[in-house]
Amino acid sequence: MSAKSRLKTYKTLLCLFVVAMGLPLFAQSDGVLSSKPRYAEAKFDKLAHDFGEIQKGEEAIAVFMLINQGAAPLVVENITASCGCTIAHWDQAPLMPQDTTQIKVSYNSNIVGEIKRSLVVKTNDRRQKRIRLTITGSVVSEEE
Repeated sequence: MSAKSRLKTYKTLLCLFVVAMGLPLFAQSDGVLSSKPRYAEAKFDKLAHDFGEIQKGEEAIAVFMLINQGAAPLVVENITASCGCTIAHWDQAPLMPQDTTQIKVSYNSNIVGEIKRSLVVKTNDRRQKRIRLTITGSVVSEEE
């Protein structure tokens, strides 16, 4: 084989190699390159709720809206409150991309005084595994 023939074969093999290496980039299911990462992304409408002044025994429920802005299902793995006077309720099914759900936080308003409580929401969001929510306010008795 002549040097010219070997060079032509080498160029052909090099071109095939470059094309073969680039094909996986276009193997996306929708046929285009996606710049959006393929993981869950938790986003709350607010991170704090102020009850203001409420009467002792009055219903005290804060609602936090959670949206999955990612491209994979979002799972709320657990919600831990700073004390037993605060309870969180949420749908434990995975939240599909772009879907919204509510996290309802109930506070026992039979305890007179300032409200300064926090909750830690643990998710499968790779960027922020734990998100802190806070509730504040003041519970007053009828005599005040």
